[in-house]
Amino acid sequence: MILLTGATGKTGMAAAKAIAAAGKKARVVTRDAAKAAQLTALGHELAVGDLSDAAFLREAMRGIERAFLLLPNTERQGAMEAQFTDIAKAAGVRHLVKISSIEAHAGIGARVPEMHAASEAHIKASGMAWTMVKPNFFMQTLLAASAGVKARGELTMPMGNGRVSMVDCRDAGAVIAKALLEPGHEGQSYKLTGPESLNFAEIATRMSAILGKPVKYVDPPLTAYRENLLKALPDPWRVEAVCEIFATTAKGQREIEALTDTVQRLLGRSPVGLDTFISDYKPAFA
Repeated sequence: MILLTGATGKTGMAAAKAIAAAGKKARVVTRDAAKAAQLTALGHELAVGDLSDAAFLREAMRGIERAFLLLPNTERQGAMEAQFTDIAKAAGVRHLVKISSIEAHAGIGARVPEMHAASEAHIKASGMAWTMVKPNFFMQTLLAASAGVKARGELTMPMGNGRVSMVDCRDAGAVIAKALLEPGHEGQSYKLTGPESLNFAEIATRMSAILGKPVKYVDPPLTAYRENLLKALPDPWRVEAVCEIFATTAKGQREIEALTDTVQRLLGRSPVGLDTFISDYKPAFA
C-alpha cells in the first residue's frame, strides 16, 4: 500500500488524484479529517494524526510498501523528515519518494534547499529505494501575489531580473504518482521545470494579455517585503526562509533558469505552460 503525506496541499492533492485515476488507493496522513473530505471521496483511506508523533507514525506505516514524503517548510522539517525516514525503514517500507527542490545542495545559502539536501542524504543512507522529485519554483506560488494583481494590477515579488523555469504543481503531482505506482524510478532524481524560462516582468506581460487588463511587475526592496510578510505570516523562521529563496532567485542561478525535459519524458506530454496556468487560475487574478 502507498502512504501519502501533504495530500491536502496542491502538489500532494495532484498526486492523490493521479493515483485514484489509475484505480489505486492510498493511506493519507492528515491532521484534519474535514480538510481531507475530497481525498476520501477519491477512495483514499485516512490516518488522522500528527506526523511529529512517532507512535502515530509507526501505526500509520503498518502494511506500507511505498511512501511519499512532503512536509511544510518549518524549522522542524529536517528533524521530522529524518524521523519519518527512520520509522519507514524500520516498518519495512521498500521505496520512499521525497519532494525536494531543484536547487537542493549544501552551501546554497538558503535554509530550505540546504535542509532538502541533508534530508536527501539521510534517505539515501537508509538503504531504502528512493526517488527524489525536485521541482523548480511552483507557478502556484504566484497565487500569493494574486490580491495585488486583482486589486491594483501589480505583480509584487522581490525577484529582480532573475529568470526561472517555473513548473505547475499538477505536473509535479503526476510525476510523484508515476514514481509511486510504477517500477523503474528507484535511484532517480527528477528535476522538474516548465517549458520556458521567464523573468517576472515577462510574467506580468503574459498576465496582462490573458487577464485583459494591464499588469505591471513591482520589485520591492527585500527588507520592505519581509516586513509586510511578517504581518501576514507571524513565523520569523518561515519568513526568513521565503526571503532567502527570493534573494537567491533574484541573483540568478543556472539551476533555476535552465529547462529540463523530465516532464515530457516521464509523462509523454509537454509540461503545463504559464499561459495555461494563468487561464486555469484566472478567477484568482482577474
